[in-house]
Amino acid sequence: MNQVLVKYDNLLEQHLITRRKYFEYFNRVDDRQLFKLEKNFFTSIEHLRRFEANLESHQREALEKHKTERYRLDLTYSNNRGWDPAEIAKVEVSPDEVEDPHFKDSQKEAFAEYQDDTEESEGTFEDYLRLKGQV
Repeated sequence: MNQVLVKYDNLLEQHLITRRKYFEYFNRVDDRQLFKLEKNFFTSIEHLRRFEANLESHQREALEKHKTERYRLDLTYSNNRGWDPAEIAKVEVSPDEVEDPHFKDSQKEAFAEYQDDTEESEGTFEDYLRLKGQV
């Protein structure tokens, strides 16, 4: 079991090093070197994810038990306001309660005014321009 943890730590450290290099040198190197850095970055994360995917269930449980900080939630905002994340997750909002911030008051009025209108429009854009006297 210890070998699994050591191997994971090794792959994670390699990934962190390649990630640091990729972002440090992103705007400082030519395209060929950037391609190589990007390739190394994505290869390292692929190795890490492949290692996690190929673990047996008892190895995965041991890894999660010893590496609990891997994917922890960012609760800073909630904690600063004294909110309980479990309670916030239970809140349900119906679609009727949600207002579109981009739906203007004039559009709401026009929608209410023409909501029962069943007449279909006919004609082309040229007919519209002729009607408006622009052709």
